[in-house]
Amino acid sequence: MEPLFSEKQLQDMSKENIITLIQAMQVHQKKQETEIQLLKEKTKELEFMNALLSDRLALAQRKQFGSSSEKYAEGYEQMDLFNEAEQEADPNAAEPEMEEIHPKSYKRKKPTGKKEEDLSAFETTEVIKHKLEGNDRFCPECGTKYKVVTTETVKYLKFIPARFEVVEETTYVYACPKCGMMKRPQKDPSLLKGSVATPSLVAGIMNAKYVNGMPLARQEREFARYNLNLSTKTMANWIILCAKRYLQPIYDLMREELIVADTIEEKVQLLQDKKKELFDQVVSGHDIPTNITMDDLEELIRNA
Repeated sequence: MEPLFSEKQLQDMSKENIITLIQAMQVHQKKQETEIQLLKEKTKELEFMNALLSDRLALAQRKQFGSSSEKYAEGYEQMDLFNEAEQEADPNAAEPEMEEIHPKSYKRKKPTGKKEEDLSAFETTEVIKHKLEGNDRFCPECGTKYKVVTTETVKYLKFIPARFEVVEETTYVYACPKCGMMKRPQKDPSLLKGSVATPSLVAGIMNAKYVNGMPLARQEREFARYNLNLSTKTMANWIILCAKRYLQPIYDLMREELIVADTIEEKVQLLQDKKKELFDQVVSGHDIPTNITMDDLEELIRNA
């Protein structure tokens, strides 16, 4: 590699210029050390991925080429998993005599407050109270009226399956009896004109399809259990129309924001690459004029 400066140029340099040149060399050396450290870390990561892929390959080979025989040993009969109890049962068989065993009593401690924590996210919609009524409120021995000494409260969790509700919307049209001018009140536009679809219904179908992975055909059978005739084609049309009408503008806006961000990032990266290229040329001595000044060196070092 050709030297950056000739021997005469080095002798003619002032002390300040030599210090600046040494600082530039130190910056370059620090960058080289950082790149070496990054390469070492990348090598370790690749070694780990290589070991992981080797393990997966070995496991796949065992599954593909390993023993897969389903033959049983001689004299072995496969258990009937469904009718075993009916086949083995004998009503006339005598009950075996067994020694009575008295296990030691053990009471597992239940964690306190767990049920309250599990049910805290749900609203209590029904309260059932059990009270004595009529003559049951009096003691049968002495006829004295019972007195409440304490209450016992137990909470249960009830599941209510999905239900459908019909929303009827009536719009009144008004007319002036004198001039005949007509007016109707403003209302929110329907999700899809001429369709029974609502935002909650279409959102539920999209959630089941794309979040929970439930095909539309399976949703159709599920709706049929609730006496709702909603075909797969209808649901597919709703999804496509709502996606184009309501979700496409949001997608386009997000895409524009990402394109602008990527463009800015590319421009910054190009500027950084150009500065690094100039700095490397100064350090390596390639295509550098002999009359370069220390101000130029300082500017390159400052922008590197």
